[in-house]
Amino acid sequence: FFKQKTAYEIYQCDWSSDVCSSDLCTVERDGVTTRAATSPDVVLLDEMQYDLGDGPCLAELRTTDVCVIDDLTEDAPWPRWAARTADLTGVRSYMGFRLYVDHTNLGALNLYSRTPYAFTEDDRLDGLVIAAHAAVGLSAAATRDQMHTALRSRQQIGEATGILRERYQLTSARSEEHTSELQSH
Repeated sequence: FFKQKTAYEIYQCDWSSDVCSSDLCTVERDGVTTRAATSPDVVLLDEMQYDLGDGPCLAELRTTDVCVIDDLTEDAPWPRWAARTADLTGVRSYMGFRLYVDHTNLGALNLYSRTPYAFTEDDRLDGLVIAAHAAVGLSAAATRDQMHTALRSRQQIGEATGILRERYQLTSARSEEHTSELQSH
């Protein structure tokens, strides 16, 4: 999906606040996964959320477009995650954006700052624009990956059909029927 470069490009945007790190997380079948991060601290923060089963990426950003926590030591709705975050990394402010296309929740863009009350209204507006672009890119990458998987599967089916035709002297229609029967098991 996204490469590390994407997280760094977002991190280097002209934020009016003191952004110390950023990451992109995606919603997968088996949970949320960190796809790109600007520092090991951010990966640690995400893993804490996954381990605790609580935090902005797992709770707030499933239903809210923007989540801002001005000071993790004062007003965080996830006290265990917030306290550990501030203690271990010095991060005090959080701003996250839900990434979605056509009502499909794809993941989150997360920004962190070591300064309390770091994020401004301009940062929120800029973040919404960046998140929209990231969501479109993420959706396109997922579609491309699905297309590649489908093409590989089609190629394997074609090869299996050819082997059946050659080995058992079957017609194309009969070998395709046999391949379909095998796939359903």
